[in-house]
Amino acid sequence: MLSEMSASELSDWGRFFTKNGMSDALMDAHFATLKSLMVSLVTGEKVPVEDFSFIDDSEPLREKSGEELIEAGSGICGGVRFGPESS
Repeated sequence: MLSEMSASELSDWGRFFTKNGMSDALMDAHFATLKSLMVSLVTGEKVPVEDFSFIDDSEPLREKSGEELIEAGSGICGGVRFGPESS
């Protein structure tokens, strides 16, 4: 992944993680995956990652409205927004 990244993209990710840090969900996912892999290596059995997760994701994700998506996208820097083509 890093070999496909440009230097500016890497610096953008660096700035992002210095401001936001690692979220609890991301840390939980990393450690749950690591624990699952360790158990699989030792026992030879495939264990679901969810068995090692501390965060319960049993709630289904709800569909976001158009206004919520536009508001979330307005915070993305450097993006290009394309409008509908006029005839």
